[in-house]
Amino acid sequence: MEKKERELSPIQEIVNYFFELKDWANKEKEWYKENNINYSRYVRSAKQLLRLCDDDVSMAKEKLKTISVWADSRNLNWNIGTSIKRWIGIDLLKEKKYD
Repeated sequence: MEKKERELSPIQEIVNYFFELKDWANKEKEWYKENNINYSRYVRSAKQLLRLCDDDVSMAKEKLKTISVWADSRNLNWNIGTSIKRWIGIDLLKEKKYD
């Protein structure tokens, strides 16, 4: 019997994309335990972000990417909640350029 792949919910898509941006995707189970990373911790924030994006998953992913580039260029820690906190000015955030 072939194992059927379940279709992901929009919230799962957002959390999975967040994990990809943080380079946390597809790690060993032990790695998540050692680094105290729990998938369910990010579900509520993903749901709030999806609501702010009018249930548009691609828009939510775009906002996460914007926060990722902005925060990583400044060497800041960030999570899904950061995109919610910075929602008002999220489109104005720019990558920091070093000369």
